[in-house]
Amino acid sequence: MRLFLAVELDEAVRRAAADTARTLAAALDRQGIRRGIGWVAPENLHFTLHFLGEVDEPTARAVADRVSAPLSTAPFDLALAGLGTFPSAGPPRVIWLGVAEGAGDLAAVHGEVGRRLEGLGVPLERRPFSAHLTLGRIKAPLGPRLKDALADASLVREARCRVDHVTLFESRLSPRGATYSVIATARLGYHQPS
Repeated sequence: MRLFLAVELDEAVRRAAADTARTLAAALDRQGIRRGIGWVAPENLHFTLHFLGEVDEPTARAVADRVSAPLSTAPFDLALAGLGTFPSAGPPRVIWLGVAEGAGDLAAVHGEVGRRLEGLGVPLERRPFSAHLTLGRIKAPLGPRLKDALADASLVREARCRVDHVTLFESRLSPRGATYSVIATARLGYHQPS
């Protein structure tokens, strides 16, 4: 099974992100460079906390058990802002939307979930967490025109949602794109009694 943990978006935020992607795609189209990007389907937009990759069934069950208990991080508001690309050096490979509000809370959830996964033998990324919403993956170098298109499309519609849970997804790849199935969820805001 191919697994990842993520924060889901509500419909309004997903729609705002998809609108931003369409605006950017149109700007790239005007410059004749749209074809080199694989856009994320609107229904698949999410904030990845941990990508676990391929795991066997027993490991998947262990991951689901560890992450399904409520998290101590309190529910929080998340708002989108700004377009950018990764990596910062070299040719860009990912186009993303940033976070105007809730980045620290996302990092806290990332850390809490990561601690739960320790010792299970799943790969955990050791780079500092960078909260971003992937809009598209760049398949071929686009050159300097990408920066101009990003500036053209930099208007991100105000969108915010309440984050109150984390989801463990299975991702199935096909020629038509990825489909995600929910394996487990964990509510936010659980506090141990003193």
